[in-house]
Amino acid sequence: MKYINLLANTYELNCLFPTAKIKSYKIMENYLISKITLEANNETFELVHYIENVFDKLSNLENILNINSLYTSPIDDLTIICDRKLWSELYFPLMRHHKDIFEKLEKIYVERNVTVFFNFAFLEAVDYEDYEEYFLYDFKFNHIKISDYELFDGKKNFYYDSFYCLYHLLAEAQMRDILYPNTLTSRLNYHINFDKIFENLNINGLINREYMYSHLSLKPRYHRVKFLLEANDANILKYGINNINEQFWEEYQKFTSQKLLHTDNTKKHSKNHLKYFNKETFDKLLKIKSEINITPNEPDFLYQHLRNYFIKKEFNKSYVEVVGETHCIFDLQYGFFTEKSIKPILAEKFAMIYGSKKVYSEYKKLGIDLFLNEFGLNGIEDKDELEQIDMIINSLKTKNITFLKNLYIEKYDIIKSNKEKMINHFCKIMNDVNFLLLKENKKNKLI
Repeated sequence: MKYINLLANTYELNCLFPTAKIKSYKIMENYLISKITLEANNETFELVHYIENVFDKLSNLENILNINSLYTSPIDDLTIICDRKLWSELYFPLMRHHKDIFEKLEKIYVERNVTVFFNFAFLEAVDYEDYEEYFLYDFKFNHIKISDYELFDGKKNFYYDSFYCLYHLLAEAQMRDILYPNTLTSRLNYHINFDKIFENLNINGLINREYMYSHLSLKPRYHRVKFLLEANDANILKYGINNINEQFWEEYQKFTSQKLLHTDNTKKHSKNHLKYFNKETFDKLLKIKSEINITPNEPDFLYQHLRNYFIKKEFNKSYVEVVGETHCIFDLQYGFFTEKSIKPILAEKFAMIYGSKKVYSEYKKLGIDLFLNEFGLNGIEDKDELEQIDMIINSLKTKNITFLKNLYIEKYDIIKSNKEKMINHFCKIMNDVNFLLLKENKKNKLI
């Protein structure tokens, strides 16, 4: 039997082995360690799960090696799961600003045969390009990297798939109440079948909905502003939910009035961004502010958007999710899309997406139907973001609530199948990864 000693939160563990079943289970000392026998991929193995909240200890990275933590003083043969928060608050700042300390930590990991599973599928593509050297760094300790950006396809120790971003999406703590209700009483409570997390994403779609579409944005990027302006010209704003957050409304108004173009700490902005991100465009938006839903500047709304979307059933307020993908404002080497385009598929909705060409080809590979023919959007995958907006506006202005309700009923089995295909693909690519982890973890039994 194989053994793996894993340091991760419960959500990361579930998503790493999405089709596993628990055969035996025992909580160990201090309720911070559990010993589990799992069956996955027709193989049975023992997993010792260590859980630790290290983030309260990361305020002073210069003394990080002196703290009592498995992340800095690991047991032998430990596997560490590194998602966005751990990367951005520990490894990345050490590499950038405290290279000597990072090298000491790296040496410790080598000496103790530590393996780190890096999830590099959680940022905008411009971040990957701007800090490419850090993601490509060939760590001296054992490691596996996954990424959803084609820049890393074929690179050493990298595994690429556009849908690896689902790992971060489903393992987010804000999804706990929906996908992992057992953890409300203990961080070491698990579902007997790990695939229960997908059953918990139980979407009860309303047949009768108040709005035709939702355009849920925090930031008024130039292309999202263009969508709102064109929707107003087409007299369809009143048929949709059009969100902009108060904080970013004020921030972007300041940016444009002061001619501050570089809103993302990068100089890789596209020609369209340089052309349309200006005071003139924003002044047009100001004139229709009363027609737009300005969401409050509150932490719950800003940082719990996934939770609100599913638990508060925001998805049920409209038939179509109109998505303005962020990355089209950047001049990038490869196509890209984010969780914004994935949420409507998980929520069993129609999706109309602008700002990405790649999302259409990637969905086609999985057999996901975006109903381009029914919506008159054939060829949208070949257009730039501005042309995609025009096509979506033209589609929406020729539709009504009754048409969308009837189409939703008619196509529901396909809509549901879309979600199942995405989840099945996620399970496949994660099972491929955990097979690699188990292959490398021929370890001695510790407990």
